[in-house]
Amino acid sequence: MNRIIHIIIASLAFYSCASQKNAKVYAYRQPVFQGARPTTVLDEKGKEVEMPVKEHANFFIYLELPPGDVQVKEIWIKQKPYTAKTGIVTSTPVVITPQVRLSAPADTLVKATNNKVLWISPQLPMELKAAESLQKKMKGNELVIHCVVNGKDQYYTAAAIKNLPPVALQ
Repeated sequence: MNRIIHIIIASLAFYSCASQKNAKVYAYRQPVFQGARPTTVLDEKGKEVEMPVKEHANFFIYLELPPGDVQVKEIWIKQKPYTAKTGIVTSTPVVITPQVRLSAPADTLVKATNNKVLWISPQLPMELKAAESLQKKMKGNELVIHCVVNGKDQYYTAAAIKNLPPVALQ
């Protein structure tokens, strides 16, 4: 009887780990070029000074996992926490076409799959202190996604966020 209980516990642990490994994270960053020239201002001495250009980027983050109840709590991009807006991708593959070089081929962000795919958009930066176990995950990864999957906390990571060709505003 004791042996059966150990086998059941071991198999449950194995399947819970295996189900977590079935999840895939796709993370992309697309720089956004400003359309207008930076404005100049006069400093206190009357000299024209160009205003620094803030770097803007779009993030395309997708989480592919088996069907189930999933809630994204927060995401960490380069060790900075953000709230997240999510939605379900209704059809795959997810493809994006370049806007700067129109002759360039389209990029496939998520391949065709029968699994559930969520899109995740970083929203507002948060003031949140990371636990020590989370800090270890963040050290080797540019992206960490904190989810509650079927009532259990799960963390999914991406070692690097891939760069996409830039988009230019007019």
